[in-house]
Amino acid sequence: MNQKKRLSWLMLSMVLLAALSLSFNSRDAKDGFEFGKPEYKSIGTLAFSPDGTLFFADSKGAEIYAVKMDLSKKDNSKEALNMVDVDLKLAEMMGTTTRDIRVVDMATNPVTKSIVLSVSKGTGNNTEYGLVSLTRDGDSKNGKLEHISLEEVNYSSYGLKDAPSESDKDRRGNSMRTSSITDIAFYNGEVYVTGISNEEFSSTFRKIPFPFKGKQVGSKIEIFHAAHGRFETNAPIRTFMPFKLDGKDHILAAYTCTPLVSFPVSDVKDGGHVMGKTVAELGSNNVPIDLVAFERGGKSHIVLSNSNRSAMRFDPADLVSQKGLKDPVEERFVSDGAKYVQLPLVQVLQLDDLNEDYIAVIQRWGNGSLRFRSLPKRWIADER
Repeated sequence: MNQKKRLSWLMLSMVLLAALSLSFNSRDAKDGFEFGKPEYKSIGTLAFSPDGTLFFADSKGAEIYAVKMDLSKKDNSKEALNMVDVDLKLAEMMGTTTRDIRVVDMATNPVTKSIVLSVSKGTGNNTEYGLVSLTRDGDSKNGKLEHISLEEVNYSSYGLKDAPSESDKDRRGNSMRTSSITDIAFYNGEVYVTGISNEEFSSTFRKIPFPFKGKQVGSKIEIFHAAHGRFETNAPIRTFMPFKLDGKDHILAAYTCTPLVSFPVSDVKDGGHVMGKTVAELGSNNVPIDLVAFERGGKSHIVLSNSNRSAMRFDPADLVSQKGLKDPVEERFVSDGAKYVQLPLVQVLQLDDLNEDYIAVIQRWGNGSLRFRSLPKRWIADER
């Protein structure tokens, strides 16, 4: 083949490749996806859809991003997965010290069973954000970390319609924008978003249809805070999860200092006002961190981790039967309402469902380091 023909074939090949690429990206565009680098300002809480699409919250930008992930490598093992010195390994990966590293959130891809961590480096305006995968190293029970690039991905985004402005401050002088998104979840084809809005009753629960084509639906959330002895409409939900209670879709939500509240998803209507049912007061001077639910032996269990208390296990039946708290808890640090089992698990920073037999945990160890652990569900459920 002469030089001229070789050049012609090369040019034709490049045109065909470009056409295939455009075709692929245009197919994604039908669902609102585009190919490139998302222009996020921060990476916070995480969630996955059942098909393995990753969602992350950008509270500084008041946006939700959806990213299509690589689903080619799957971990079909039902064994435990563990890693020591997670913070040290992350610091080495990001070129800093453990003091500057924070694991913001953790989520398990339901398709591949890989763990995704959202990680921040530094503080204030100098904070950098990234995504890291934690996967099984071969056939071992040990994990390995890899950076997830967002330079060239298929993504879509949705900007909140009622977020506080970047200049809005709370009564303590803190930015309200950073609390525009406090947690997210994917459920029944929608992204659920908690946080505060720019309105007078600012604690808000939002539902956003996915793909991001429909209208955001949001309701203001009011609760009775037993430790404070008053009704509140401004404190945002800190962590939540969708869960069926008594056969109906509910939101189970935990607030700072520490009310545990439930309300039906069907109560969330655009511009509405939802009165949550305070099913438990878990004690003041505490921040709820994470919630996870799992089934074992035909029975459901709910676990909540906390900043200043050990993890707690709840029976959903107790949450259903519990009447909403209406009276103040007069004694500081005292609990009231639905009963729970205090688990011997302290400094649990992240929780998620891993596989059939284990839940995933990131825990601050006695020496100050972070460990990723697989905890047996049979142990948490107290199977005898």
